[in-house]
Amino acid sequence: MRTPAAPALAASLHVVSAAPPAGSDLPGVRAMAAAYGKKFPDAPLDSGVLSGYHAARLMGTGLAAACEAGDLTRAGVVRAHRAQSSADAGLGMPQDFSDVARPASLKTYVLRPDAEVPGGLVTAEEAREAPGVRAYVEGRTD
Repeated sequence: MRTPAAPALAASLHVVSAAPPAGSDLPGVRAMAAAYGKKFPDAPLDSGVLSGYHAARLMGTGLAAACEAGDLTRAGVVRAHRAQSSADAGLGMPQDFSDVARPASLKTYVLRPDAEVPGGLVTAEEAREAPGVRAYVEGRTD
């Protein structure tokens, strides 16, 4: 963090995230980081890299299921993706894509800045469901 506000940010900023930090010790994150570092040694590793990798892994799983079903139409790929009710790309927590009206997970990580680690964030709290989240999601009418 190259800013005069760095000490204040390091002391009090917390980031709520559906994904672990890019420097996480989770095996899937470590494997992704190692592969990325080997391919792009001069590029920074951050949450954007992790997010893109995660999305590609989930899309690959859906495409493989659509291929297996013999239906690579748009509807077939969407159906295969929505059939994933416990998709786990090894990057944090399983996700449920079966209901388009609900988030894939109700759990979030709490992260905090750390200039010494890849991606600049570390886990302050492991993923958990915050109080009231389930009631809020289930009570929505939109």
